[in-house]
Amino acid sequence: MASGQPPAQGYLMYVWNDGFYGKNKLDIAVAVKEQEGGPIGVDHTLKEDYQNNNFFKGQGDKGQEGNNNGDRIRKRGRNLQPPTSSTWCPGTDPAYFDETAYPQCFDENWDSKVKRRHLWGAVRTSVPSERRVTHILLSRISDIVADAGPGSFACQAVGTDTLRATLREARAPTVNVQVYALFSIDDEAFSEADKVPDVVAWNQYCANCPNERFDGVAINNERFTTKKCNADGSEEFILDRLWDARLAADAGGLKLHMSIGWHWGWCSVGDGVLNNIEWAPPGSPSVVKPANEHFIDIADSVDVQVSWNTASTMATRATKAGAAYAATEGKPFWVLAYTNPSSEDCRFTFFPTVGGCSTGDRTMEGLWNAFDQMVDGGFVADPVPAARGGIHYFRGVYGTGLSDWPNLYGPNVIPYLCAQKEGIKISSSQPLFGRDRKHEQEEIAVGGDKGNIP
Repeated sequence: MASGQPPAQGYLMYVWNDGFYGKNKLDIAVAVKEQEGGPIGVDHTLKEDYQNNNFFKGQGDKGQEGNNNGDRIRKRGRNLQPPTSSTWCPGTDPAYFDETAYPQCFDENWDSKVKRRHLWGAVRTSVPSERRVTHILLSRISDIVADAGPGSFACQAVGTDTLRATLREARAPTVNVQVYALFSIDDEAFSEADKVPDVVAWNQYCANCPNERFDGVAINNERFTTKKCNADGSEEFILDRLWDARLAADAGGLKLHMSIGWHWGWCSVGDGVLNNIEWAPPGSPSVVKPANEHFIDIADSVDVQVSWNTASTMATRATKAGAAYAATEGKPFWVLAYTNPSSEDCRFTFFPTVGGCSTGDRTMEGLWNAFDQMVDGGFVADPVPAARGGIHYFRGVYGTGLSDWPNLYGPNVIPYLCAQKEGIKISSSQPLFGRDRKHEQEEIAVGGDKGNIP
């Protein structure tokens, strides 16, 4: 981490491209305040405006006490339009968590300050430290970092400044989370390995300071599920490609994370037949061991997709995936719990399926209890004390406001500034946004090493 010490290993959270954002009064009022340019928050007047149907009224519609609130809010909102059936989410209900049927209910997860306040509200240090998210895997960055490189025409892709702001906010003391660039191309060529140099180039050429750099790269390629126990060399090819990613990450000082299937190390779990592979990096003597141990050896950390919603099965599958081996090797090991809808089997996820499900406590409290029992025991016969929970994914249902899944929303995050030129350091006490903007010009000259800028 660029500011302070890295957080101890806590929980992991996937931040995929889109999340559920069923519109509500709070979201609208906050969006208006953000566009207005003032301090972000929701005041009593704005909430009353919406409740009194003044929010979308045109010029001349009066609010209480003669205030022309409808016109005032329309002008301040500018781009906000009256809701229609095609643009307005019907509500926050399990039935609407379908991006194909209700695309208007979904939106980008981190492309605005308001959205990021939801994100940081889910990871910030005000939650109990034993349940704090310390690592996020950030998706939809591929096109942005592909533009990274030297020269005046590089680092100009759409979204570049938004990504910089997101990374700076992640380093704020109230957030303090590590950010990994997430790639999930999921192709036969394991093309995620070819994206790692783009992240290295971003850190070198596009980040104005260490606070705008990624901490690592995460790969989610599930093709091994269809290749395991094959004798055609496809398993070894995937390990070779992951090793390519390892070398590229090492060259740029990045951590490498890999998502693995709980059964990849087995040809037959029921019959106890291991999927042993003879493999080694180039120049090293080959070793025969279960596939998942090879993945754990190559990566700096892994998460395992256990695809179940009870602590006992989560712990059993984590054990079969190599949790004990990861602990022996000192590698962080996260057990992934799905919070998004599943069309295959409702037991795969903690999402509150319409009509109910026979297993799992499908609430946020139930999710955390399952993680606790998986690690500490409780009703679990064979806990995995070295493991931590992973949430898949932010705003699948987690943090959306659906019943028993609180709408997580944090305060405004004040990121530190990056100096805009060589030889200038901005005091680390100065925020980028908010009422202290006047202090942004208080610059302290330093030697000229850009790497020392906070």
